[in-house]
Amino acid sequence: EGIKVNLIGFDECLMGMEEVAYDLAPYADAIVASESYENGYGWNYQAVMEAVNQNPSLTPVEFGKRIVDAYGQTYADQPQTYPQTLSLYTPDFAYQVAGYLDQLYYLLNEQTLPIFERARSEAKVVENTNHVDLLSFAENLYQEASAAQEEELAQVALKLVQTVNGTYRVVIPSTSGESLGGTAVYFPLYRSSDFVCYSAAVPTDC
Repeated sequence: EGIKVNLIGFDECLMGMEEVAYDLAPYADAIVASESYENGYGWNYQAVMEAVNQNPSLTPVEFGKRIVDAYGQTYADQPQTYPQTLSLYTPDFAYQVAGYLDQLYYLLNEQTLPIFERARSEAKVVENTNHVDLLSFAENLYQEASAAQEEELAQVALKLVQTVNGTYRVVIPSTSGESLGGTAVYFPLYRSSDFVCYSAAVPTDC
């Protein structure tokens, strides 16, 4: 408590999630993470540190952007098995997304449940996980809600789309053409075996 750092970066796979950004928002000015599986060589630290050497007065957000830029420049022209992403999250982003997700929760009822089900079932999922691409889900939800004339739901979904699209990110499609939006959320289609661990109040409950 009371400790805050400039930037928290995850040079590893599957950490680009709203839950991660939200939990770390009180402790960092900027967070950099990948929604998908990172390339095996990870970040290009040489390019990142060259940017710092050239401008030591970079703000945390500017530094985060340099990390994202270096990742994109390093891997953009290389064939990728999985779609690559690297995103810069700020506390404001994390809190805005959480706010829209809360609004969606309160708009979930018997009438809107089929809309949510269709949006989730058609959403992109990070391979071998229950991590749903938030942009894909929000876009589907907006389209489904608009078609059903659920205007309030559609408007919240649209704001979520706009917020996720507003992140500073790099997205590199896989060789099969698949891409992701840069932010995931844990959203199993059905109650899954890892749900108990995900919802545990403390680690020992799992």
